[in-house]
Amino acid sequence: MNCEECQRYLHPYLDAETALPETLAIQAHLDACPRCRRQWEVERALRRLMREELDREPDLPPTLWPKIQRALRRQESRQKPRPTPWWSFLLRRHPAYRIVAGVIVLILIPVIFFLHYTTSVNSLALALADHQAMVQGKSLPQVMATEQEEVVRWLRQRLPFAPPVPAFERVGLRLQGGNLCKIRGVAGATLLYEQGGHWISYYVFPANAEETIPAEERHTPKQRRYYLWRAGAYRVVFWREGNLICALISDLSEARMVQMVEALLDQQVS
Repeated sequence: MNCEECQRYLHPYLDAETALPETLAIQAHLDACPRCRRQWEVERALRRLMREELDREPDLPPTLWPKIQRALRRQESRQKPRPTPWWSFLLRRHPAYRIVAGVIVLILIPVIFFLHYTTSVNSLALALADHQAMVQGKSLPQVMATEQEEVVRWLRQRLPFAPPVPAFERVGLRLQGGNLCKIRGVAGATLLYEQGGHWISYYVFPANAEETIPAEERHTPKQRRYYLWRAGAYRVVFWREGNLICALISDLSEARMVQMVEALLDQQVS
C-alpha cells in the first residue's frame, strides 16, 4: 500500500470500517511511513477532542423556554389551512406533548452547538493535535536547531509567506526546532520552544475569513488584541498579523501564557 491509498482509507480505518486485508495493509504502512503515521495521529487526536467537547453539556439560556412557548402560540394562531406536518402533534395543548417538544429541543441544542463548535475551532484543534503529537515524541521537528535565524530561513524557503516571529528569547523561551504544518490543507509554520520542562508551540498559518473561533477576547496594556481559548489542560493564545493567524499552544499556566503573549505583542508595537 502506498501513501495515496493509505490517505484514502485513513478515515474508514479510524472508524473501524475497513475489511481485514485493508486494515492489515494500513497498519503495516503506518508502521513504515512516518508521514502517514503523523497524519493518523493528528486525526485520532482531533477525534478525541471532538468527543470530549460532545460529552460536555452546554448551559441552556434561561430565556429559551419562553421563546419556545411564544413560537408554539404563534403556530397555533395561524388560520390558513396547511398540510399537517409529521411533527404537528407537538403543538397540541396536552402537557405530555409539551414535554415531548421540550425533550426534542434539549436533544437538538447540544447537536447544533457541537456542529458549530467543531466547525469553529477546526484550525486550532488541528494545531493542538499536532502540538500533542510533537510533545509526546510521536513526531519530530523537520529541522532541529536552536538558532532562530536558521529555522526561520529554512521555513521561508518552503512557504509562500514570511512567518512573523516575535523575539521569544526575551520571555525565556528556548528554541528547539521548526516544522512545516498543514492546517485545513494550507501550509503553515511551526516553531517548537521549551521553558522549564514545558513545551510551547508557535503556529503561523493563513487565516480563514469564514472561520469564527469562540474564545475570550483580551487586550494587552498597549491595546493589542488577542484571544484566549482553553482546551482541557492546554491554553491556546492567538492573534492576527494581517491575514495570518499566530497562535501559542502550551500546558503552561494561564497567567504565564497571558503574561508572555502580552510582553511579546507590546514589544512589537514599541
